[in-house]
Amino acid sequence: MKIFWKLDGYLSRVMKSLSYIPAGCLLIVAVIATVNVITSKLFHWSVPSVNDWIEYFLIPIVYLSLAYVQLDRGMISVDFPKRLPKWFNNTLNSIWDVIFAFFSFYIAHNMYGLMLEQISLHKRSSVLAGSFPLWPMAMILGLGMALYGVCILWTVIRRYMPPLADPAGREEETEKEDDAQ
Repeated sequence: MKIFWKLDGYLSRVMKSLSYIPAGCLLIVAVIATVNVITSKLFHWSVPSVNDWIEYFLIPIVYLSLAYVQLDRGMISVDFPKRLPKWFNNTLNSIWDVIFAFFSFYIAHNMYGLMLEQISLHKRSSVLAGSFPLWPMAMILGLGMALYGVCILWTVIRRYMPPLADPAGREEETEKEDDAQ
């Protein structure tokens, strides 16, 4: 069990590191949009293919952050009334998690095929001067969904693993009890 929780910590750190990429992409989108607005209002010139850049940069912003959000807080859960047994809620949540993991892997598989098609056809975002190849976006979407599927399955396993005795957790509980008194 100790090995599992070490792997859990490592996986969480890796997913957290990957979640910084969407933050950088969001900053790039903000800069591109701001520059486009300023140049179009002052100089009557806009950034070439600005809408494509913003639209396609939303792919890494959303899909590369899903895995970390799933590990950190969990995204999908079905809460039944407290009077139902915990094992029932856990079982139902696990069933939903496996279904969502299946769909995530299915999307990732389809994105791999789309990426190969876009590479072979040399697909680009548009015909304008600022166009870019589309296959990296299919690759990012596929990678993000595959990682999301792995993290969903990991949370299923995590749900049934007994927690380690954590001295920090005990300190928090005693602080809460002290605050209550």
